[in-house]
Amino acid sequence: MKIYYLITGTSSGIGEALAAKALQNGMEVCGISLGMSGNLVPFDHYRHINYDIRETAGLEPIAATILKNLDTSRLDMICLINNAGTVEPLQSFETCGHEAIGANILTNLIAPMVLTSSFIKYTENYPIRRKVVNISSAASIYPLSGMGTYCTAKAGINMFTSCVGAEQADKPNPVEIIAVDPGMVDTEMQLRCRETERFAMAEYFRGLQNHNGLISAARAAENIHRMIERKYERGKLLSPIGEVM
Repeated sequence: MKIYYLITGTSSGIGEALAAKALQNGMEVCGISLGMSGNLVPFDHYRHINYDIRETAGLEPIAATILKNLDTSRLDMICLINNAGTVEPLQSFETCGHEAIGANILTNLIAPMVLTSSFIKYTENYPIRRKVVNISSAASIYPLSGMGTYCTAKAGINMFTSCVGAEQADKPNPVEIIAVDPGMVDTEMQLRCRETERFAMAEYFRGLQNHNGLISAARAAENIHRMIERKYERGKLLSPIGEVM
């Protein structure tokens, strides 16, 4: 299967691993992130766009530039992966300022909504599979002290995914859309959870690392790539072990 990928947050972590896996398999990838991973530089079929996705007004023009003129005759699928995310602020709500809350929601929820909207619009007439993968989290279901903004945003991603799935149901070439909880992955976000002072659950996250409770970003990427090739009911939240809800 020949797939063109548009992936956010490719500078590190799961996004970098997703891009690397796709590139190693001979796929074309366009990554959007602040900073470019040195591991992706050697691939001549990688295109990087250096952009802060919190600046959401610029996302539709970027998506239009990438998607409007693709040569779909050589493709079986176009896949958008909304991966970029942030866990901060790691503190209780009454100590969070509006800027920190806003930055989190812009990154984790609004940017994926805008990119998904643009993706649907600019691929509407393409006669191939179209898929959106929204990276969710177990935090979307389980309330975690000091991670309320992140939990709320990821819960929003799940509902957004379900709503788009419902909207696409009667379309002639519906977009496949799923949300994926990748599990506990050893990333910089996990590091911040372990090392942030006064974060209520820092000890819990340190315990995950100390007791081998984390999987590698490469393994998470492999799991997600398998989900991309398969077909699921639109709008579902999935984990590596199957359907969550």
